[in-house]
Amino acid sequence: MRPILTFILVFLAAIVLAAVLAWPVYELTTTITEASFRRVISHTTLLCGLLISLLYVTRYAGISPAILGYSPPHKGRQFLHGFIIGLGLMAVIEITLLGFGAHRLDSGFAMRFSRLAMLLLSGLATGMVVALIEETIFRGAMYAGLRQQSPLVLTIIMTSLTYAAVHYLKYPDPGPDTAVTWSTGLNALPQAVIRFSQPVYYDAMLTLFMLGVLLAMMRHFSGNLLCCIGLHTAVVMGDKTITKLTNYAPDAGFFWLTNTYDTPLGYASTGWLIVFCLAYYVYMKRKRHNA
Repeated sequence: MRPILTFILVFLAAIVLAAVLAWPVYELTTTITEASFRRVISHTTLLCGLLISLLYVTRYAGISPAILGYSPPHKGRQFLHGFIIGLGLMAVIEITLLGFGAHRLDSGFAMRFSRLAMLLLSGLATGMVVALIEETIFRGAMYAGLRQQSPLVLTIIMTSLTYAAVHYLKYPDPGPDTAVTWSTGLNALPQAVIRFSQPVYYDAMLTLFMLGVLLAMMRHFSGNLLCCIGLHTAVVMGDKTITKLTNYAPDAGFFWLTNTYDTPLGYASTGWLIVFCLAYYVYMKRKRHNA
């Protein structure tokens, strides 16, 4: 019980610290460029999560590239393996959604196809940055720190729950006539977590939980983060590409297969993630048995 409570406190500490630091970071940022308070506090939360998680793993497991899951360069092929699995996952999800009519190709698809290469490159760049930061936090520091104190299954569940929850921590922007002060972030915290109580997001959160499970399994079996970063990169790239090239079809008979908030997510995605988790587990167990 104590490791779980400590893990939860680490998560809460990162959120509160980000809320406190949001004001000075916002003041500094606005001297350079125009940025909304919501965007600033979201990035501050991610950076505070990275800082707190590194302190957490240092306390319970020490800190080094190996502990965080960064293997030697000759293991770089793991990134490609994860990337290919991620592309396969996103492909079968979108084929399913198109096949059941829950998604429809955008009417401007032919025009946008000429810009597909730029869209994919943009998604790839965004995916690599997001994957590097988030995997270092969740499957790197948090996974390593909790794994030192807890069984594997509990470690996978807790890190996956945290990963899913963070994506629905959405801060509102203060009104145009509202002065941003040191308390603005703290005052916005209750509204930031209110989505956790709204059922409309539950299917999407379930999808992200299962994605976290798959990534944690890869971390366990591969022994490094490169495979996780590769898969995560492909998923982000695929999500952004699908969002640009398809539209949600609320009038379709199988509209419930996808989430109205983030349409690549939902029950179809969750189902395929369960299949991929089982297939990956069986494959890796057989591979270890035959080694």
